[in-house]
Amino acid sequence: MISTAISKISVPFAELSLQRSIRKKIHKIKQENHIIERDREMWERQELYRITLICKNKVPYYKELFSKIKFNPEKLLRDKKYFLDIPILTKENLRCHKRRLINQDFSRHNLHERKTNGSTGITTSIFYDQDALDWSSAASFYSQELLGKKLSENEIYITSKDVIANSWGKKISEKAKCITLNRKNIYYESLGEDELDQMLRSLKSSNPKIVLSTPSIFYALARYVENTPYASLSLNKLITTGEVLDPIKKERIESAFNCKVYNRYGNAEVGVIAHDTTSDYLKVLEPMCYTENTEDSQELIVTNLKNNAMPLLRYGTGDKALVSKGSRSCHLKDLKGRIGDTIYLNGNLVPTEFIKDTLFRIADIEDFQIHKNRIDGYVMIIVCKQSKQRYVLEKVNKLWNNQFKVRFTTMKDLTRVGLRRKFSYFIDETI
Repeated sequence: MISTAISKISVPFAELSLQRSIRKKIHKIKQENHIIERDREMWERQELYRITLICKNKVPYYKELFSKIKFNPEKLLRDKKYFLDIPILTKENLRCHKRRLINQDFSRHNLHERKTNGSTGITTSIFYDQDALDWSSAASFYSQELLGKKLSENEIYITSKDVIANSWGKKISEKAKCITLNRKNIYYESLGEDELDQMLRSLKSSNPKIVLSTPSIFYALARYVENTPYASLSLNKLITTGEVLDPIKKERIESAFNCKVYNRYGNAEVGVIAHDTTSDYLKVLEPMCYTENTEDSQELIVTNLKNNAMPLLRYGTGDKALVSKGSRSCHLKDLKGRIGDTIYLNGNLVPTEFIKDTLFRIADIEDFQIHKNRIDGYVMIIVCKQSKQRYVLEKVNKLWNNQFKVRFTTMKDLTRVGLRRKFSYFIDETI
């Protein structure tokens, strides 16, 4: 195909012109995997020593912490059990100390900001330098390569539509990225029948090697196919990201599209953490991160190994997963996290993920939550600066036709749910 040929040429050209280094890092991940297979214990000791030494010398938060607990990184060269002396970094720690978690060798103005999605806690910012972003991209492409997809082969990414006007610069940049990667974006706003039908038509005409989206979007498409006789469609491979893939939904998605569904697990704090190998477990990308459990909990604790600009040691993800280490690989079992919520607006199911993406594009919003009660219906609670509140209110009312009662609040007033008091974008008070 012409698009594949263009991508083969444009990928190395784009790397050179943009001073990116992704393909070399894909190769480096493969090399490091071979080293880990030969001697994981040695690899882990050396990597944990390297990243903690950076923290001790360059990161204000850890300088103070290590001094307080008298932690010496050199002990890790003897035994990695000393790594347990470092307290777990909670989401609250991260939010409160994010500036002090940045390596002093890096200027924050030259870093790239990424926001956490708030699925298991209040949203906050993570900062990457360009090298760390290249590592993150390499991990993503490597996980696709394991499924048989080459970098230049076509793919489709189903993502939320940007209904807030973007600059021409951003539009041109995204278009260039799609040409380079041989990618086509399909955007969603709601999950109405017309929109689902258009998604399926785009998928059918493109015949992609791989399709990426969230489990809830694939499930909505699968349900539409099941209930629409003329909408049959066979796909190659699907990769789910952003939410936990429910086994029952996975089975229905695979049945609807006559293909395998693969789960990829990661977060904004670390990047890609693990990828699907079988229906029973996810294989950890060990060159990218070190994973562990605490003795009294199955909470997944992760240390990022490739972001020297903002290294996070023993970070509590808020997700549950059993870390299982064998002689040649490390796996996550029984992964549990947030399933994406949807609400009815104008008779259509709308993912809260889309609402979140749209709100964050409107203004500098810290967070939000939607409550449903019997008196007011849907109440949108928004946390933002007082100077932005009138502007945000006007935008929300216009975008969603006054279907939300809008209330402004502070972070501490957002509701937590469940035994572990997790954060959720949608709270149904009618149940």
